[in-house]
Amino acid sequence: MDAHGGIVSPLLVEEEHPPPRRRGLSEGARRALYVCPPLLCAAVGLACLTSSRGRAAPAPARPKHNRTYVPPLPDFSVPNFVYRPKYACAICLDIINAQPSLAAGERACAVFGACDAINQSTSSCDAHCADAAIAEAARMPRPADIAHTLNLRVSKGLGSKPYELVRLSVVTSPGEATPLLGGAPFDYSAPFRYRWTQHSLHSSLVRVVPGAAPTIFDVAGTPVRLSLPRVGAGVSGVLIADPCVAYSSITALVACTYGVRYALARRLPELLDAFVGSNASDVSYWGILGDNLYDRTGEVSRSFFDSLALGTKSKILLTVPGNHDYFVLGTPRVATRWDQFGNGFMQWYAQDSAAASTLMPGDTGAPFDFSKDPDAGRSPDRPFGGQKVALANTFWYNQVGNVGFIGFSGAYTYHDTLPLVRDACASLAAQPGVRLLVLLGHWDVDNLGCKLQMDVPTYYDYVSTLPGCAHFARSGMLKFFMGHTHCNVPHPHGHVDTGFMVAGQGMEGCGTWGLPVLDTTAELVRVWYFPIVLDPSEPSALIDGRYERVLECARAAGWRACTHLATLWLNQSLLAPA
Repeated sequence: MDAHGGIVSPLLVEEEHPPPRRRGLSEGARRALYVCPPLLCAAVGLACLTSSRGRAAPAPARPKHNRTYVPPLPDFSVPNFVYRPKYACAICLDIINAQPSLAAGERACAVFGACDAINQSTSSCDAHCADAAIAEAARMPRPADIAHTLNLRVSKGLGSKPYELVRLSVVTSPGEATPLLGGAPFDYSAPFRYRWTQHSLHSSLVRVVPGAAPTIFDVAGTPVRLSLPRVGAGVSGVLIADPCVAYSSITALVACTYGVRYALARRLPELLDAFVGSNASDVSYWGILGDNLYDRTGEVSRSFFDSLALGTKSKILLTVPGNHDYFVLGTPRVATRWDQFGNGFMQWYAQDSAAASTLMPGDTGAPFDFSKDPDAGRSPDRPFGGQKVALANTFWYNQVGNVGFIGFSGAYTYHDTLPLVRDACASLAAQPGVRLLVLLGHWDVDNLGCKLQMDVPTYYDYVSTLPGCAHFARSGMLKFFMGHTHCNVPHPHGHVDTGFMVAGQGMEGCGTWGLPVLDTTAELVRVWYFPIVLDPSEPSALIDGRYERVLECARAAGWRACTHLATLWLNQSLLAPA
């Protein structure tokens, strides 16, 4: 058993040997291995952790690179949901909704650990939702004051399919006509199932000519230009995690401290448009690595995507779910029937996942596995619990230019994901032109809905032993990006020149903000970081000036002309072509 009383199963088959330093460690033991450097702790107002013997453990050796050393990242995570007053309005509203369906003696407040703060017999949340903005956002998320635009989604075809295949999708909302693709219906067209059912998805696999001029599609009367780099070409892309804006789910409203302060509802779309969608930009893809806008109902996602330019939405989007994409309060312990359990996420972002592995152009089947009804096994009037979407909906792999990507969710066991990731490693290693493999996930620690040892750093350690992926790992060409802890830092949890955390996008935590760019051109793999906020204590005028300089430069000439405004997190030679 582990430290929490759970069975620690042998996760690996015979030929896959995990690094001894991480296998079977409880969360407490793993934390004892990690130390917050005093200067960084002081900067973010945290007490330093100590080693298991009570002494401050030494910081890891400074890596030898021609760039500024960034110390390792402190662990802001908590082992499970803990009631805090900032959640009072949201929890009060859920308690009122849940209590009538409970049996005599059951208390909804006990599920949230909130009975001392919120009376179980309460009939009004006015005292907890006194702030008008909080009350409004808690009851009905407030959309941005902008017109609806073509809600386009572009995802790369699963790696087992021909390289030129791309999934082209449109999400429509109430009152919008069913779109046509080239004057004909999309292959799949249906309302969302289970959650966010006010929306409908229209999706087809299409062929895009690699390396040529954009392939133009008529989508609902709008010309959409899709580009795909040739096989093996150097590419660049923007990767972020945990973005939040002011008006979202109640979680984002009360914890989106820096999203409000830095005006991310306006500025994040502006930066994405400048870096990704601008005609001056050579970006081929962009990604959001979980906790996507902290959206329980689907309304804020619509508002955010309406604020993006069509050029941005026409680029390949890579995404994986985080804990808040399953349960809005972040952990299954307090999941309720009003949570989405990944259903809204998977249909909204329409990745060509393992669930769609058998579909080809012209096939009309659903590109999802709908076998996990979130409400199955629970009486319709029961308020708590629910099933997550099937694993296949959250796992995918593909190739963009000279980069192979593997996207996964830590909400499922290693044993269950093993067949999928084995196939992905073998397939990508055999693809011509792949010179870098990148693992994309959400959790940096295995808490809050993450299965044991399925956090990204530990999963990376396991995946790096698998046939195909091991070759890239030995050459230093297996990397990972992740979110969860709300900071932007390279080399997290001791994975120097290997891992990157990109979750400083508005939520409480470090308070930093900026855009990371992964760049594999010029026979190099580089990670450029464009900082907007280096420290939350900086004067607003300094932050505003830095933002304007980065934005205007990227708008005028593309991000590549602005690297003098960036920090170089990584600079290595690419793996030589096979």
